[in-house]
Amino acid sequence: MPRETLQTFLTRHRFKPWEIVPSVKGISREDYALLRLFPGNLVFDLLFDEQLLELRKSLCLAEYMAVSATDQPEQFAQMVSAVGSEGWAFALRFSPYHKVSLALENLELVLSAMLEAGLSLNAAKAGMESAMSFAHSETRSYEREESKATINLLNFSTLYATYVDICRRLRKYAGLDRSRAYDRAIQKIIGKNAGKHDFIKDLRNFILHHHLLRPSVTITHGDTRTVTLFVHAEWLIIDGYVWKSGARGFIQSNRKIDLTATTDDISKDVARLIEFHVKMAERHLQKDKIAYELYKYERAKVDHLSKSITNIEAIFKLRRRSLRVGPESCSI
Repeated sequence: MPRETLQTFLTRHRFKPWEIVPSVKGISREDYALLRLFPGNLVFDLLFDEQLLELRKSLCLAEYMAVSATDQPEQFAQMVSAVGSEGWAFALRFSPYHKVSLALENLELVLSAMLEAGLSLNAAKAGMESAMSFAHSETRSYEREESKATINLLNFSTLYATYVDICRRLRKYAGLDRSRAYDRAIQKIIGKNAGKHDFIKDLRNFILHHHLLRPSVTITHGDTRTVTLFVHAEWLIIDGYVWKSGARGFIQSNRKIDLTATTDDISKDVARLIEFHVKMAERHLQKDKIAYELYKYERAKVDHLSKSITNIEAIFKLRRRSLRVGPESCSI
């Protein structure tokens, strides 16, 4: 029977190199001697695989940031400078506040899109008004603008539903799922516009799952000329759609629903509600936010230094090139 050696023992039990020598950075001669016991080129693949090294560095960063740690600033700064942009982006996602930061950014993006939908709705109203005001205008012009109003009303209500979903996630991140104080704060900000919010929230499902809603325009002549983009309240009720109680109460309290005023009021409320959620995240996730900002600051320093070095190298390359092609470098 052949004599058992360390090499045969490792092979027989199918040990992997990284199970014997966990870190391949700065290994000792003894570690290298152990790694040489493994067959083939696996050792050299392990030692010189840059992607594997990048992944390990990124995982070390991720483990540190996953608990919002800030107790080893110098070591952390060294780790940050040791990974590339992709490795850094991968590791940063493990920071608890990263998803909060993305959610807050998404809220700002949704608000911007809601304002754009509101402006487009007003533009469609102006187009419908023009088509009505000119007797020689074709019917098709009015229908085209009416379709734009329908599309932008759907866009607005869909964006509002997205806003609600993001706020629910932020509430969960902050640990306020069952907080009555959170509910009271929202109601205080919305105030008398609560019915409008309930209506727009439910309007998306009405349009998507019931039928399209075609707004109308009315022009009122008096001391001032008034143009209103609206829908008849009875159109929303008689078709049998089951509205939520708050939305139904708002619909029944209006004969005509002014869409311009409704979307404008909601957009203003959403802007204030976003400010509330920003402050809520800062208050209830303060430790995670401070750590996250520190992480991004350290990376910003690394990126700035890297760009500075690149710019300096580019200057010197340009200088050397100009010296080579300059008149003083030519010989006749």
